[in-house]
Amino acid sequence: MIKEIKLQQEHLEHTNETLEFNVFEKTKELQKLNFSLEIKNKELEENYLIDTLTKLPNRNMFTKEFAFASFPQVFLIDIDGFKHINDFYGTEIGDITLVEFALFIREFAQNHEMKAYRLSSDEFLLLFDKRFNQDVAESILKQLCIELSLKHFKAYEDAVEFQVNVTCGIAHGKNSVLEKADVALNFAKNKKIAFAIYDEENLQMNQHKQNIYWRQKIQIAIANDTIVPYFQKIVNTLEPSKEKYECLMRLVDEDKVFGPNLFLDVAKETRLYDQLTRIMIKKCFEKFTNTTISFSMNISLLDIENTKTMEFLEEQMLRYNVAQQLIIELVESEDIMSSSQFLAFVHKMKSYGVRFALDDFGSGYSNFAFVLTMAPTYLKIDGSLIKNIIEDKNSNNVVQAIVALSKEINAEVIAEFVEKEQQVYALQSSGVHLLQGYYFSIPSNSLAR
Repeated sequence: MIKEIKLQQEHLEHTNETLEFNVFEKTKELQKLNFSLEIKNKELEENYLIDTLTKLPNRNMFTKEFAFASFPQVFLIDIDGFKHINDFYGTEIGDITLVEFALFIREFAQNHEMKAYRLSSDEFLLLFDKRFNQDVAESILKQLCIELSLKHFKAYEDAVEFQVNVTCGIAHGKNSVLEKADVALNFAKNKKIAFAIYDEENLQMNQHKQNIYWRQKIQIAIANDTIVPYFQKIVNTLEPSKEKYECLMRLVDEDKVFGPNLFLDVAKETRLYDQLTRIMIKKCFEKFTNTTISFSMNISLLDIENTKTMEFLEEQMLRYNVAQQLIIELVESEDIMSSSQFLAFVHKMKSYGVRFALDDFGSGYSNFAFVLTMAPTYLKIDGSLIKNIIEDKNSNNVVQAIVALSKEINAEVIAEFVEKEQQVYALQSSGVHLLQGYYFSIPSNSLAR
């Protein structure tokens, strides 16, 4: 019995030893695994926060550190023509250039109490946590350009050295600062200047905001029925009783009236443009139905190539019985000449008795074969020629040439932008008797008499 107990004790001791050994081994394995996991986690964290190519902090790190900045300023830097480096030397050399540039920008940042980051392919960022001072910001950028101009890059050993230029957009503050810096950067690129500082009041710099602003204005105006036609009289100095008007689109917002130069391009980028054209068609036809007054409307190639708009034009024209009064104004362009639908549209409208005017004639793109094919009833002389007809002999000569051409093709000439009495005399002496402009009347929402 004692012997059995002793054997059992020995067995238990052996079992305990085995378990302890196994626990020890497993603990070592777990420690190794934990160590490996720590290394992997560290690598993942580094990859999440550090750019793998240049070893600069990346966008994620910027976001993390930006949150703690008190007076953040960002300098968004883009390498000019980096694609050409890649295309000419290859992506491997492109990568080497990026690494060298990263070393340069890191050192520059350290020397100016800034932090450097790589955001994307050839975009880098400097974060400066100081109260914004425009002179200081400009001074930093000028210094960056000077130092960069002294640095030379090589595609490979013994290769010809090349320089790298940059464009920069600067913005400051806590709200949407990267987006603002990007706006400033694009503005600088478009203007072909070294850098630009974001300016909320600069309408050109904030074109995207303007687009959103006008899109909303157009939508509200359509909903509130405040897209309206204004009318400007075309005076016949030989037969004043023969009335003509040009219909001009206006957007009314409270007490303000806006011309199409502010919003029409935005409308063309959306589906709103078609609605604007149809509103003008309906309201203008309503205005001139049951009268004998001739009126002109601007129609674009976008309208002509929109089947629904053309169907609406034809339907409303017949409904209001205004075909004999309607003059469609078109601006000549390469696109309209090459359009397969254009001449078919002209022939169809002419079959109803609609007349055509070629707008901005003499503005630099005047194809006489096109004029002969289209056979317009009117040639509207480009306003720049009228504005300069007194002072500029060449403008006067071009006007006289247009008048001579109009006689050959049996068309009448209309001069717009007439603002001075001297212009009236000069045009009449050249044989132009259909005149339009502020000298006679400003556009109005009623028919001037």
